[in-house]
Amino acid sequence: MHAVVDAASGKVYGQTLQTQVGASFYRNSALLIADPPDSARAMFKGQVPPLNCVVCGTPAAYVWKADHFEPVGSGEHPHLFYANED
Repeated sequence: MHAVVDAASGKVYGQTLQTQVGASFYRNSALLIADPPDSARAMFKGQVPPLNCVVCGTPAAYVWKADHFEPVGSGEHPHLFYANED
């Protein structure tokens, strides 16, 4: 699970991302890649994972927009979850 926390205020945003093999991002960028293919390849010692890999996850891109992630491009985006806010 990945959450976004505002470093200045400490605010934790309600939307999270759930990934199988992690995420790639840069601190100065709003783009995040969930389940990046290079992380899945690393699990298989640099080899291309099998097509039926159940632990590799689905690579997808998201952009942080003020208080939430928006999916980028077409295709599956199965990573988005929202925390229950009381």
